[in-house]
Amino acid sequence: MVCSLEELHNAVVKANHQRSPWRHPLDFFHVMAENWADGLYMLRKFGWRSWHTFWFTKLFVVDEGGEYDFLAPLLRRWPNLLKKPFKIEVEHTTVCNKKCIFCMHTHWNEKQEQMSFENYKKLVDSIPCLKWINLAGLGSAFLHKDFIKMAEYARARHINFNFVDEFEFFDEEKARKIVELGVNSIYVSFDAAKKETYETIKKGCDYDTALRNLKTLLRVKEEMKSPFPVVHFRFLVTKLNYREMPAYMDLIASLPNRGARARVEFIGLITFPGIEDQYMPLSAIPEDIVAQVYERAIANKINLYFAHSDNTALPDMSRCVRWTEPFVLVDGNIISDCAILMQGRRNYLKSVSLGNLFETPMPDIWNSARYKAFRNCVVSPGGKVPKSCANCCAFSTAERAARYGITEEFFRGAEK
Repeated sequence: MVCSLEELHNAVVKANHQRSPWRHPLDFFHVMAENWADGLYMLRKFGWRSWHTFWFTKLFVVDEGGEYDFLAPLLRRWPNLLKKPFKIEVEHTTVCNKKCIFCMHTHWNEKQEQMSFENYKKLVDSIPCLKWINLAGLGSAFLHKDFIKMAEYARARHINFNFVDEFEFFDEEKARKIVELGVNSIYVSFDAAKKETYETIKKGCDYDTALRNLKTLLRVKEEMKSPFPVVHFRFLVTKLNYREMPAYMDLIASLPNRGARARVEFIGLITFPGIEDQYMPLSAIPEDIVAQVYERAIANKINLYFAHSDNTALPDMSRCVRWTEPFVLVDGNIISDCAILMQGRRNYLKSVSLGNLFETPMPDIWNSARYKAFRNCVVSPGGKVPKSCANCCAFSTAERAARYGITEEFFRGAEK
């Protein structure tokens, strides 16, 4: 029997228990059961505090290493109930020696910077209730000399630690250290199934090296009898690589021991000047390719997601709770979330900063009148659109901006 794309999509969602836990409570219990052994490992290996943050992340961080965001309905209604952020993303470096053609880093002219370990400590220490941290941004993780030290510092405080990596520098020594620390999860930036396509897109990266290092990490996990880190994969869909999506699913299926509920995400390209010619909306992917991807996900039990669809399909801005996960730039400036980072203009990002963590402690910034007003504005359907949100890649803002206008009043740049 030939299934429609909708039927295949629904089959993937059902098989992976991705449905709403409110409408399908059995899915929630399946997800918890799949993660149960990992929680027990965390308890035995690292103690009850790491066990607590592991389950806290599963219930309240719908992101790398997490599953749900059960606080979202409350925070959409009363955004200032959250007195301190418990999750945060940090750009620890903008240093990279690659020229990936779809990376903003390749197309800008900015000074490359590293966040000092002392400033990183200041950041972590200023948020005593921190449960989850993701080190990400526009640099290569292991080109920061203190990257492992940063992971150690977070894990010593039983914080769930996650990061994004291209696996160019992830040798066996680093793999053993990451496993030993109990790093929660890694998102692998791997945008093709074939060597030629991979190295065309990720200029300066070596397909064989990255794949070898990936296999090394998975082997080390098995040798050390650790479920962590869970290894997720992210594929940025473009005109250059969309035909390889089914083969990519086969490649991922060939990599064992990725971890409980490890994801494969196909992500829509977010355009900026210089790369528009390679943009392909997810809706433009030929149906036969999408069908093959779904079929392989079902056959190989792969936890599949598509993200950053066409703008017309984005939810209304008033549904946004991404502001619960602030993003700290390498210079300490705080922007409301990582969706803004995608716009890539560094001077612009600094102009929409809500404060600087190297100058002011996080609790003071978070509970400032400015930040509270910003959060209220985001979730108010009848309010102006904050300047930083006007070109959001995750939520629809155009209609609200046309009706009520755009405001700059919340940001540090408005003071100048």
